[in-house]
Amino acid sequence: MISKVGRNWVVIDFRSRPKFQLSCFCRERSGFVSNPSVDTNWPLVWASLAVVLVLTLCIANVANANLITNGDFYSGTLSGWESSSSNTSVIDCQHIPLIYDNIGDFTEWESRMDGTFAFIEGGDFLTTKTDPVSGSSVFTLSLDYAVAWTNPTGLNPGGYFYIQTIGEIGSLKRSLSYTEINWRAVEGLENDIFTGTLFTQNFIQWPDLMFDDISVQIGVFNPNQTLTQIVGIDNINLSVMPVPEPSTLLLVGFGLAFFVRYSWQEKQKFEAKGRTTQKGEA
Repeated sequence: MISKVGRNWVVIDFRSRPKFQLSCFCRERSGFVSNPSVDTNWPLVWASLAVVLVLTLCIANVANANLITNGDFYSGTLSGWESSSSNTSVIDCQHIPLIYDNIGDFTEWESRMDGTFAFIEGGDFLTTKTDPVSGSSVFTLSLDYAVAWTNPTGLNPGGYFYIQTIGEIGSLKRSLSYTEINWRAVEGLENDIFTGTLFTQNFIQWPDLMFDDISVQIGVFNPNQTLTQIVGIDNINLSVMPVPEPSTLLLVGFGLAFFVRYSWQEKQKFEAKGRTTQKGEA
């Protein structure tokens, strides 16, 4: 089979297997000059590539499954969550109480809240726990939020909510991440509606610090009880990515080094045979 690649013609002879002959013809002003055949052990090449690919996939094996139970509230309930009061319910944007219509247009909420979500009036605490994860791991926590508030008092109060992850080892508790969103009534701003996606700082679990449980806590506060505020929380996701063991990294390194070395040797053989042919023709 003869094909053209750029300025070069390539002749491939499939009659000798598992090796085939590869001849290149370089176009010059005087015509075509034949370079010598190069024997390429393609089964070995493909085997090397397969080893590198498999090991790379092992390192990149990310457990994208959400560790949070009912983090999207599609169940229509607070199943899997503990609430400190009756201020939290699960609704969709079509069922936001009419008493909050005076705050403004909730179109932004509808674009952020995906179906049913946790609807918090005033303030509350929501807590859930995940199953333990073995091995060294990197955790990432995210959620979608929507906030609406109005200030009927004329004062300058504020509110906020936070999300925190806590690692538990026996009776000991350790804060792993903490992120806060706050708002405040100021002169000229008596109500507001805003939404967003929040990502907390990643945290790592090491072999010498294995958690029995990881808790996720969401707190909504109205400190002076002067704001009329509501908060929507949805799509809470706690994902984990295993950290490769040193032995795995070493194995991948050997595989890549072998492939680079093999490629370099093939290149040297090709160039050496090319020089020999050119001398013979001269």
